[in-house]
Amino acid sequence: MTEGTVLTAAIIGAGNRGATHLATVSTLRQHFRLVGVCDAREERRQWAAETYGVPTFAHPVALLDAVRPQVVGVVVPPDAHHLVTAVAAARGAHIITETPIATTLAMADHMLESAERHNVLLEVSENVWRWPHERLKRLVVEQGLLGQVTQVHFWYTSGSYHGMAAMRRFITSRPVGVWGTSAPVAVQPFVEVDGQTRSQRTWELGVIEFAGGERGVYQWPIGTTRGNEWEVAGTQGAIVGNEVVLWEDSRRRRGRRLPIETVLGPTADGSETITHAELATEPPLTWHNPYRQYALPNADDVARADTWLGLHRSIVEGRPAVYGASARTDLELLIAIRESSRQGSRRLDLPLPGPTELEGQLHAEFAQQYGAEPFEDAEALLSRLFPAPSLSRSPYSLGIGAASG
Repeated sequence: MTEGTVLTAAIIGAGNRGATHLATVSTLRQHFRLVGVCDAREERRQWAAETYGVPTFAHPVALLDAVRPQVVGVVVPPDAHHLVTAVAAARGAHIITETPIATTLAMADHMLESAERHNVLLEVSENVWRWPHERLKRLVVEQGLLGQVTQVHFWYTSGSYHGMAAMRRFITSRPVGVWGTSAPVAVQPFVEVDGQTRSQRTWELGVIEFAGGERGVYQWPIGTTRGNEWEVAGTQGAIVGNEVVLWEDSRRRRGRRLPIETVLGPTADGSETITHAELATEPPLTWHNPYRQYALPNADDVARADTWLGLHRSIVEGRPAVYGASARTDLELLIAIRESSRQGSRRLDLPLPGPTELEGQLHAEFAQQYGAEPFEDAEALLSRLFPAPSLSRSPYSLGIGAASG
């Protein structure tokens, strides 16, 4: 294969997030040709057929056997990630799966083993660290503008798994231990994605210790409008949201504040795209978007293009996936925080020595929900999950976050 090779691609899951992957793949025509879409809902299949002119299917196996795609985008809740990955890998398809990689570490390992056994690549569409402004933040750290990074504080309200990936871009030494705590918080009643009405959510806090002595402090806040944000603290400066602060006195009371700017510009056909992200240092520090020939007007567009084109390069050049197995570490951090909380906030060493009781509980919930253990025959299990309109156990109740098909 060469860089100019056009790979056939299919998407399993055409909900809100799946629709964005469909839009991205259809934009990258020099590298991918969309050949099929799968979704359990008839109205979504009809929309995909009318919008993209491709065959649609109600079951993943039917799609895989009919169109034989070289790359499959898996955009369903994480309970099914390991199952779809297993059947796709067995048919020689490379996989891009949405976040989180899986519900448990055993499910993630099942996915990685399936890919390795069948000699295909497994990539995870983790967008956060791929955003243009996050790429620039990493350049700020690499250029030494903050000095030595000592801690990262992050607040996450839309899938805390993403925050782990962002944190590990700034603290690159090995995580060695965690502490976690959590508590229920009363909220105004709301309808969860599984259709159940709930009046409580879970606040949680985690501290992650790294081999270099750095600390990551994570919080899932409840009842705040703060949203998703992180602060990176170093000996000479800090990143606060999308602003860089360079200390001007030793007591850190005064600092030069520089905003990170994301700049838009036209493509050759007049469409709008992100061209670069910039920090007004002297000289300016800039991250240039390598995909600016495409219409990619927001950060998620750029991140998805990077995921798909990165996997394309890995396939044609015979290299490992860019993020891939690293996603397991991010999931392990979150599971360890929750297991620590379950054990009364006891410090847990990393890597975890084996399956946690929390994961055993999640596997039991899987079996109760779907009437089978999670690691039985993948095709048979998928027939329990499809063509039902949705996976009814809410991944959001776990706080992991998920992309729903």
